Amino acid sequence: MLVEVLSPGTRAYDLGEKGNRYRAIGTLQHYLLIDSLQPYAALLTRAERPGQWLLTETSDPAAVLHLSAFDCELPLIDVYEEVAFN
Repeated sequence: MLVEVLSPGTRAYDLGEKGNRYRAIGTLQHYLLIDSLQPYAALLTRAERPGQWLLTETSDPAAVLHLSAFDCELPLIDVYEEVAFN
């Protein structure tokens, strides 16, 4: 699993070229992108078909992301605990 925190200065690169390189890692099962400016998460989970990923996006702080490779749940509210947004 890789977790990437998106910042305004690197967002485009993280979502583009860098993200493509990460998804090419053969053993990677989950790629989680977390926004630093607002509640938002994008979870990419490797699908059974080679080269395919399932995308789960949410901006709901009450959302719970399922990490199937670890058989666990990740509440978004826990990710943003103690984070103050402007």
